[in-house]
Amino acid sequence: MTKWLIGLILAPTALGAAAASLRLMGTLFSDARRTWPFLVGFAGYPLAWLYLFRAGRAYVFGHELAHAVAGWMSGARVLGFAVRDKGGHVDLSHSNIFIALAPYIVPIYAVGVVFLYRLLVWLSPPAGPWAAVAHDAFLLGMGLALGFHFLHTAEVLWARRQPDLDQAGGIFFSVVLIVLFNAVFLGLAMKCLFPGAVSVSRFAGWTWAITREAWAGLGAVVLAGWEKLLGARETFSR
Repeated sequence: MTKWLIGLILAPTALGAAAASLRLMGTLFSDARRTWPFLVGFAGYPLAWLYLFRAGRAYVFGHELAHAVAGWMSGARVLGFAVRDKGGHVDLSHSNIFIALAPYIVPIYAVGVVFLYRLLVWLSPPAGPWAAVAHDAFLLGMGLALGFHFLHTAEVLWARRQPDLDQAGGIFFSVVLIVLFNAVFLGLAMKCLFPGAVSVSRFAGWTWAITREAWAGLGAVVLAGWEKLLGARETFSR
């Protein structure tokens, strides 16, 4: 019950952050000369998934890997790891909310793209025109990885009931956290990739404005319902 109430309290902020992150992504089109590789990758993977391939096994591997990494970071021991075409599992010594929701919140392949790019730059810094090519390839990879993460996260949540969500505290509570953290991660990722084109203060302002409107609307509904209840009570008391 406590987590359900927390989810209810956070729900307007989660929706506000999601809307703000999408609006923030729309601002990237105004600087398309620099942002086009990311936008192409972000939109390109869903199109490839729709018309070419599904990459289900790659998602299952990333899903279970996120569980394992989150478990390792939380001090759990990884006792088993298995990946199959239609599913997989990780056996851990213990679990928590972070471990249960990590695959839905942490875009593990995007983290891998960042690691590989930084490793490449450290081992063999690209020079001249290759520097721009390498950076564009990095942006393309980030767009693909984030598009992959968001699409498959939505797909698995829509297609079937996930035991991870029950383990984390319930479907409603978990979905609210997933939406909230993904929206914040997307906003921060765009800020890191395009610091000159993306404003964190604008993102926060949009989130707050939508959250405030949602609470105002909810308050109006509750107030109207309360007034009707009082009116009905007075009618029956006469």
